Amino acid sequence: MERAIRYLRTSFYPLRSTWGLAELNRDVRLWCRERAMERRWPQDRRRTVREAYLEERSHLLPLPAEPFPCHEWIETAARRSPYVRFDANRYSIPHDRVGRALQIAAEVERVRIFDRHELIAEHRRSWDRGQRIEEPEHLAALERTKRQARRSREQDRLLRAVPSAEALLSALGRRQHRLGSAVSRLLEMLAEVGPRELEAAVAEALERGSPHPASVRFLLDRRRQSRGQPPAIAVELPDDPKVRDLVVTPHPLADYDSLDEDEQEETQR
Repeated sequence: MERAIRYLRTSFYPLRSTWGLAELNRDVRLWCRERAMERRWPQDRRRTVREAYLEERSHLLPLPAEPFPCHEWIETAARRSPYVRFDANRYSIPHDRVGRALQIAAEVERVRIFDRHELIAEHRRSWDRGQRIEEPEHLAALERTKRQARRSREQDRLLRAVPSAEALLSALGRRQHRLGSAVSRLLEMLAEVGPRELEAAVAEALERGSPHPASVRFLLDRRRQSRGQPPAIAVELPDDPKVRDLVVTPHPLADYDSLDEDEQEETQR
């Protein structure tokens, strides 16, 4: 084996100008089939290596149907994000495998990722550094899961503020209405009128047998009109718990205009 490696170093590598992996594999195969096969066979200098190989080929055993597994096997894990690190690059995995012990089988042209004996991802191997190799379906599945989680949070927020909305959403589900749009519309009304007013309107809509956001909107507008109030204007807030759950305490001067002149003068002092 040492003599074969030395022959490769002294006869193939010298005077090479290209060192890309694809070019090396192409040239070394050509070199093995041509120049290396025409050298003299060390055990009988009267014959070439090709002549000796052709004579002995009929005595060789056939290769197995499955190729010999000559890959690099590495234990790894995806800690927080749906990627595993290998050879200074990152390869995507299904998001539901984050936090599990995984195995990487790296070959020359591909990287396969296993969860025990299950193949969960396969990528083209990158020989660069700092690259992110992704499977589009991995990202699409993660986005779908995030959307579902966001809808679940929005629905939980609505039900905490307006318990009667659970019966309304159940009725919409039985009628095969889209619950996502219904939750969004009810949250908009919640931002406009507050939980107490929306709770009353939802309860009235259920009592009238009309469980639908449009009915709730109609009842809200009618209740405000009966009190002589102008239409409500929604206040857009970011979807941030620090802002959404903020409790605002009225300022001591909030009712300043309702005080008489003597009380206003005393307050100014």
